[in-house]
Amino acid sequence: MSRKALSTVLVASLLLCLALQTLPALAGPQLQWADLVTGVDANGNLVTTRVYGYYADIEGFGRVFVVCDPATGRETGEAYVPGAKVGDRQVQKLVRYERKLDLDWDHPKQVNPVRLSLIAPNIPTDVNYDWDYYERTGQLVERAFNQFAWPMSWSFARMIPGSDPDYWLILGVLQNPNPYPVRVNMQASIWGWHTRWNRDGAISKDLQGVSLGPNETKYVLINRGQKREFLADRLWYKWPQPGYSEAYYDVQVKRVDDPEYPEILKSGDAYGFFVPYVRWDGTDPTVYPLIPMRLAFDFHCWSDDDYGSYWYSYYRGREFPECWGHAEHDPATGQWTVSVSFYYFKKPWWMSDAEWQKVYNTAVNKAISALKPLFEKWYPKVPFWCAWWDDPYLRVNGETGEYITYGNWPGGREPSFRITFYYLEPVPPRNAPPPPGSQYWWSNTRWGGWLYTTGGAYAYGSELTAPVLFSYPYSRGVEEFNYTTYTCRERDGDTSNFVVPEGTGIYERTTDLRYYDPDGWMRYLPVVRAQPMFVEWYRFVPTQGDFGYLTKEIAPGYLLWVDTETRPVLSVATQPIEVSVDWWCWAHVSSGRSSGIAQFHRYWRWTPQSGWQFLGQSHESATPISDQRDSRWKVTVRYAHRVTGNNPNNFPVLWRAQWGNSPPALYWPGAQALREKGNNVSVDPLIPLSGNPYLGANEQNKLIASCEKTAGLELARERQRGESFESFESRVLSEIVSGIVQPVFSSQEEAVFEGGGRFAIVPTFEPGRGGVIGGAQKYLIHYRYVWDSKWDWYVWDDPEDDVIGFPGANMTLCSYISAWSPTDGLVVRAGDEYFAELLRRKSTEILFNSGSTLAQRLWRFHSGGVVYPPPYPED
Repeated sequence: MSRKALSTVLVASLLLCLALQTLPALAGPQLQWADLVTGVDANGNLVTTRVYGYYADIEGFGRVFVVCDPATGRETGEAYVPGAKVGDRQVQKLVRYERKLDLDWDHPKQVNPVRLSLIAPNIPTDVNYDWDYYERTGQLVERAFNQFAWPMSWSFARMIPGSDPDYWLILGVLQNPNPYPVRVNMQASIWGWHTRWNRDGAISKDLQGVSLGPNETKYVLINRGQKREFLADRLWYKWPQPGYSEAYYDVQVKRVDDPEYPEILKSGDAYGFFVPYVRWDGTDPTVYPLIPMRLAFDFHCWSDDDYGSYWYSYYRGREFPECWGHAEHDPATGQWTVSVSFYYFKKPWWMSDAEWQKVYNTAVNKAISALKPLFEKWYPKVPFWCAWWDDPYLRVNGETGEYITYGNWPGGREPSFRITFYYLEPVPPRNAPPPPGSQYWWSNTRWGGWLYTTGGAYAYGSELTAPVLFSYPYSRGVEEFNYTTYTCRERDGDTSNFVVPEGTGIYERTTDLRYYDPDGWMRYLPVVRAQPMFVEWYRFVPTQGDFGYLTKEIAPGYLLWVDTETRPVLSVATQPIEVSVDWWCWAHVSSGRSSGIAQFHRYWRWTPQSGWQFLGQSHESATPISDQRDSRWKVTVRYAHRVTGNNPNNFPVLWRAQWGNSPPALYWPGAQALREKGNNVSVDPLIPLSGNPYLGANEQNKLIASCEKTAGLELARERQRGESFESFESRVLSEIVSGIVQPVFSSQEEAVFEGGGRFAIVPTFEPGRGGVIGGAQKYLIHYRYVWDSKWDWYVWDDPEDDVIGFPGANMTLCSYISAWSPTDGLVVRAGDEYFAELLRRKSTEILFNSGSTLAQRLWRFHSGGVVYPPPYPED
């Protein structure tokens, strides 16, 4: 406000009429134009007139300006007297300003809530390529990224692979989004430590008055190291679903350290804020803050005056009836507007309208006269009382504006004039525009009224879930939490559920471990791989109490996962080289002058290239006895075995004998088939191997061994009645080829090991390079091939699950190391205990013989006259 002085200093030229006056003669007047002040306008501004004439001295007036006609130069009879007073004009003079600070409701500063993130920075949550490293080196290497936090999906529990206490590093990250300093109170808790049987306390942190600079981020240490076996609020949730850990936090701004913060908003040492408020009605609307800010309130109240009462015609005292009202503040004028209405205040039947109007107006005036000063005294910190709070009420001293909610008045003395509020709630002003989206019928948007509170902007989190955490080593080995359920329907309509660790199951319906099935269960060979990668590793460096900063390093590590490869096999190809036949019968023979009955032999030879060739006979002249039908055929077969191997995997493999390091022996199933073809069979069923069959990575059709052998057998064949000896001979020779040579000595089949053997993979893992560490295990969910006596055929029924893979590799039969893990496997550092134990206990061999489990019989073997696994039975 400015102070200004007022004065009357207006002067102008007075217009005179000179028509009756005699002017003295003037010698040679100097005609000229002149600008003369001739008056004042309505606003007190000087009016100037431009006139033509000359100055002259006139007795009684002094020097005047005589007006002449500009065209002729003749006098018009008018003259102006300069300097004459013609009126008053008011002018203001600025003396000084009165300065004061006021709240700027049109341009408020927003106090944003301080954000709190609860993180465990050393638990990987994702694996991706490190493109920064690729740009520097040209090498494409994967990297683990750590974003474990509350909340996140808890559907997959995590195993920490080592005992480093920094794996259990849990931090609170406070982030101030405001461009000015603030102070906050922070409470955070994570439930919690858990034994196998019960919950055993929470991880918690409670800090008061934490200072944060403009846009500053601070790290708060919440936990380091493992206190119990598990970090979980619940270990299981509707088994087989895993449980979860659960976090809660609350961060509230308690002070704004902004030099422009209005002191008038403070309440003692507490800083005040305005927050949007909407009365709860169960619809959970979207609330928008109305800018520019305007204070407006709805209220419901009544009054009590100990020194007067108010009831219709009795007007003494300050009481007014129970009323509902609205109050608004106008920042432009600094004034409050208060309006009230009475719901229960009704005109009595005996009162006239004029009398009632007088009573009603008096009530309104009394209410406004009492309420308006309260809002003026409270401004800008108008108290708040919710309509849903039934008891107690907000009780106000009607004279001073002091208020209480609970207990007694200060000093135990009740004010003489009291106003009690049922509610006093902030609302938008009545001239507020429609809120965003309110034009749509489905919208539930509202402006919030401005509520004064000493609790500033706050952020909170409730029931923030994250996966169960536990670490290796653990007393029970590997504790499994992540399961998949396979539901198999049986032929009778029942169902069987198989619950296996997630990512460890292979479902193949039509395969049975009891039978030879190279395209079914036998083709799976699980191994565990290690792939080099980079691992983010954080350490907390304290600087002041629980506050500090994080250091980050990119450490070398590995991604471990179980990969299902294809079973390598040895194959044996058997081919005939030559077949010799010596057959004989009784015949009439003659030699020179002698003749008689003797054995008559004929000799034949067969080769794949030439077929049958007649080699000769024992007698040049012989006539088989016509009524003799029996004959004997001696067959000798020279054949070759060729053993080859195929390994479709990128790691070497080999086979050994069941015990020791000697090479295995192969059994030729054709030997048994040959024995069933004739009598006096002589055949060697074994295929010798000079060394352990070894197949390099991705090696195909490798020659392992080859040999030639000879087998013999005798046949008894009978000539049919009426069949000629030539036709008989041709028929039997053809039968030898089609019934013996081709089915027995012309074959290509998977090798059969005599008695069994040991299959072994050769690990390729090298530190820093990765590779195959060893064998692994998987679950196979399948049906059995069983006889249905009702329908007299074989059907697929009786589902079951079996563990396949390498015996002793049970460390790998878990979800954490499966490709179904959120990190596509288990991320480890080189020094982690799980990784070290996996290297120590790696399983590389599978023993297969008559004493091994069905799942280990991945390669055929001969034992006790039977080849295992046998083929599927036929209906």
